[in-house]
Amino acid sequence: MAERTHRTLQALALALTLATAGCSDGAKPTNSPEVTAPNETVPATTKPAAGSSVATGQVASGPAPTEMCGGDDSLAVAAYDLAIGAFKWAACGSGDVRRGMLEASDEAVYLEVFVPDGGAQELVAYDAATGEELPNGGPAESRPTLPINTGATPRVLVDGIRIEGGQDDPTSAIDATTGDVLWTKPGSPAYDDVWAVGDGAVYVINHQAASPGFSGPIVAYELTTGEVRWTIEADTTDVQPWHVAGGVLLAIWTNLAVISTGDGSTIWRTQYPSVEFPRMTGVRANSDTVFVAFSSVASGGD
Repeated sequence: MAERTHRTLQALALALTLATAGCSDGAKPTNSPEVTAPNETVPATTKPAAGSSVATGQVASGPAPTEMCGGDDSLAVAAYDLAIGAFKWAACGSGDVRRGMLEASDEAVYLEVFVPDGGAQELVAYDAATGEELPNGGPAESRPTLPINTGATPRVLVDGIRIEGGQDDPTSAIDATTGDVLWTKPGSPAYDDVWAVGDGAVYVINHQAASPGFSGPIVAYELTTGEVRWTIEADTTDVQPWHVAGGVLLAIWTNLAVISTGDGSTIWRTQYPSVEFPRMTGVRANSDTVFVAFSSVASGGD
């Protein structure tokens, strides 16, 4: 089942900026926070102020996911400026299918498409700058290999430390050489196979520490010690920790938030209404763009 690019909406992107910035030409506002360059380790600095929440970040303007495609087409992937959240483009596909995010490079973004009735996964690639679908699964040098989903819970290994746990379990750090448990802390990933780890920390949702009006804070634990780097309030029906890239935590669910791994401040976020479909299923970033994959059908178990 071949996906096809329906529209890129690039002309619209020229007029889209942060709603709070009051900027009309897509230029970065002078007061816009800086984003760390890719692969740069961000040290733990100051903790967020008491009561800090994912909801306090700048809000990116642009069309809602329900407005990005027309007719019977379904939203496949949307792209946003990494630094300020300006909407760049959306690519749409035919029919209702389930998609997942695989990888993103400066050349291409890769999605897996699940064929109905248990068919094999298909790899679909889009041009990272324009959203045009690329032939033959995109550039060979950065093309991931299918199948990706094996059904097994992945083991996350970083700097000799193995992270273990799951969506219904606490999180532990294990010395990969000795097998010693370094620490165990409350908090879980969004799913068993979705771990947000990077910049010297692991990022989880602690449902046990939920405040009134929230379903649990996002907590950043230092990989080596388990000490809390920062904690921010979050509603997990809004965003959950998903992926780390370029000094930021990418959190998705019904919305997208870009959060500093260093101090937990929300750099920018979307403010979409909650809808069942299209639903966010994965997120990745390259040096200047955030890509979010969408599905128009439920995943197994939903």
